[in-house]
Formats: sequence, structure tokens, C-alpha cells
Amino acid sequence: MMVNFPSFEADLAEASALLPVNVNVAVCIAVRLPNAPVPDLYRLQITDVLARKFAQSAIDTARELITDIRSGDRTLESYDASTVTDKHEVEIHEYQPGSVQEQIGSALSAAAQIQVFPGPGRGRNNLQFYSVTLSRKSDGKSYHFFRRYSKAKQLSRSGKIYTLFQAGTFDVIEEPLFVFDNYFDSLMLGGKAALVQKDNYHALFNFFDELRASAAQTIKTIQDLVPMQNGQAFTDDAKSNPLILMKLRGIAGRPYVPNLTVDQLEAKIIALGLPLQVVSVSGVKTIVYDPQHKWKLIRLLDDAFLSSDMTGTNYEAIGKRAI
Repeated sequence: MMVNFPSFEADLAEASALLPVNVNVAVCIAVRLPNAPVPDLYRLQITDVLARKFAQSAIDTARELITDIRSGDRTLESYDASTVTDKHEVEIHEYQPGSVQEQIGSALSAAAQIQVFPGPGRGRNNLQFYSVTLSRKSDGKSYHFFRRYSKAKQLSRSGKIYTLFQAGTFDVIEEPLFVFDNYFDSLMLGGKAALVQKDNYHALFNFFDELRASAAQTIKTIQDLVPMQNGQAFTDDAKSNPLILMKLRGIAGRPYVPNLTVDQLEAKIIALGLPLQVVSVSGVKTIVYDPQHKWKLIRLLDDAFLSSDMTGTNYEAIGKRAI
């Protein structure tokens, strides 16, 4: 079942209909300092010509996306951090008040108050992303576009010699050069984020740092529901692997999990012949955690072993969405 996000589509349609001449343009970069939950933002001083190029790039992105959605070439889906997305899927993240996304969005909506970027220097070299904010001159409504930044885009750090051909002569370029793309990883409109590139979105907003910070609670939630033998090894493996943590946090939020029993899991193990064991410890059925088969256990908890009524075939789903 396709998910409808009418307010987001309306905002996206508005963004696609903007004209560079009718918006104020702010281009900002985010510098991430160690252990900082929210990156520092700096506003770039740019020429009017460059501002128009950034604005047109953002508008073109919105226009392409709304066209694909209306034609059915792309679909909007609810955000689930642990779900693998197909290329045609664009997840909508309705982030919470006080989240990193909300804080950054609020700051960018008042971009004129953001400190001007003083140039590369100590503490300002670890660029995390850049953003383009379009604000309608008529009422100030803002639309934000984000792109992950990497050191590879800062040409002066590549070790190559860059030259400029002008008036028949080549000259070396000594000043730092920055490369910006014509497409974006995510859009933030009306308090919602659209994930065009999911992995990059997670990198933009420090998802894995937040995931590690909540690791202990996530693991405890799972182990309280499902008694485990060799539980410390499960904890150690989960804490050392962000992909496992991401999956476990998704599982912890599934609606069926509070009613999950080891009896149900054991029945599934037997029916599918999974390489997992259930033993009795002091009269309590307990799953044996075997690191060699960690992903079988995780997919079992995620209800990712499915049977087809059409073909009678059993499947191990890598990713799935409720319909």
C-alpha cells in the first residue's frame, strides 16, 4: 500500500515551481567536531551568479522528484532506518522536535544569522555536508537541500596540481578549491525530510553516533523479551557492529515484539530447519546465541523468514515493508 504524504508533496510542488529571482539563497557548510551531537554551521559568501546556480540546481532536484512521484516512477514510503530501500523508493522521515534535523532546519531558516565561513583552518577541515536553503522573498518560507561532503571534493587536499587556463597561459591554482554537485541526498520541507540517498542521510545527521549512544538500551530491550544463553557475546557483537544495532533497534520497535515468545521462535526454527538452538535453563526456554549464525537469529527476530502461499516456497527476506 502506497503511503501518502500530501503536505510533503504540496511543499515539494511549491519548491519545484520557485524561480531563482524570487528566492533568497543561503549556502552553508557543516563542520563536525569530535563528539559534538550537532555540527557547526557556516554560511558561505557567494556571488549573485553562483547563488542563482545553486538555486536552479535545488529547484531542478525538486522538479525532477515531484515529476517522478506523480508519474509513479518513485514512491514515498515511511522512514525505517533498518529497511533496505529500492532505487524507486524515497522515504519520508518525520523527525522529532529537538532532533539534530530539527535543530539544523531551524538554524538554516534563519541563515542570515549564521556565521560566515572564514576559510579552511584548524577545526574547520572536517566538512560533513553542505546545504542550500531557498527562502521565498514573499513570505520567508524555507526549503532545505542537503548533500554529503567528503575530503575528495576539496581539490586542494588531493595532492594533484590544479591549473587555470586564461588568456593563453596556464597558471597554478594556489587557493583551496571546493566542488559542489548538482544533486542532493535529502530535502527538508515542512518539518519532514525526504531521503534520496539513505546512507548519506544517515551520515549527514550522525545517525550511527546516536545509534551507538542508545546501544545499551536497545540490546536490553531485546534481551528482556528473548532470554539468551551466551548473551554477553550477543551484546559484544551488537555493540561492535552498527548494522546489527540498526537492525535491533528496528526490531525493538516492531508492533509484534511485545507479544513475542520463545515458543513462537522455536516453532519457526523447527519448521524452517534453522541452525539455531533453544534450550531449557532452570525451566525457562532460552535461545542459544551462536556468533556464527548471528544474522539468522536477527532475521528470525525480525520475522524475515517468509512462506509464499503462491509457490509454497520459504524465503529469507533481506528487507521488507508492511502493506
